[in-house]
Amino acid sequence: GEGNYWSNYNGTDFFRGTFQNETGSDGIGDTPFTIDKIVYDNFPLMGAFSFYDAHFKNEEYRFTFISNSTISDFSFEVGVETGNKLVRFNVAGENGSVGFCRIWIPRRLMNYTIIVLVDGEETTPTWLSSTDEYACIYFTYIHSHSASVVEIISSKTLDWYYTLLAKYVQLQDKLGSLNMSYYGLLNNLSALLESYAQLQGNYTELYDSYQELLRRYDENLQNLQNLTYAFLAITTLFLIVTIYLTRRLPTSRPLKRDKNESVNKL
Repeated sequence: GEGNYWSNYNGTDFFRGTFQNETGSDGIGDTPFTIDKIVYDNFPLMGAFSFYDAHFKNEEYRFTFISNSTISDFSFEVGVETGNKLVRFNVAGENGSVGFCRIWIPRRLMNYTIIVLVDGEETTPTWLSSTDEYACIYFTYIHSHSASVVEIISSKTLDWYYTLLAKYVQLQDKLGSLNMSYYGLLNNLSALLESYAQLQGNYTELYDSYQELLRRYDENLQNLQNLTYAFLAITTLFLIVTIYLTRRLPTSRPLKRDKNESVNKL
């Protein structure tokens, strides 16, 4: 939370956060301000409060400032061509001293990307908080001899750019994922092609072995046929010779005995 501004507070602002324990300034003093012996302001402001109103489409929007600078010439306008909304004001202070602004910006009025320019030079604000109603930013600058011009721009164009950029990054991520998937598929395809080539080589070897077996089978079949023909030829020749010899041999006749030989035996 915020306390009050005390002109005689001489504390420092090097920390921020709910308990003022985070590195970085926020326009709130780091040490309490002693009001009296028992009363303290635990969140004394480093600058004074001020309020400025902007009018747009018959509605009023309030900007709340905490700043150690003198603020003047506050104005609000909308770019005709771009639709960008612009808040412009002057800040002045002791030459060479560090000035700061802590500003609550109504989100309903300026709901696009915020750009902060000090005398035309962009400065990066610290976003202290953001709700649906207000965004609280903090930024610093150096006071010069003359007042500096601060411009806070709610850029519709830049918001579109960041939206498109985010989508582009998402597409790049998806493209990266698709590329990884593609390379994975290529590796799988290479492995499949290698397996196919190996299978084709094995098939060729099996086919050659099959052809060799067929050739040997044909040779063995031919040899078997030759042996069969030879066996038939030999068998036929044997039968012919047997028949021939059978016909050539004389038939056996009974022996004649001499009569005298028979008588003598008697």
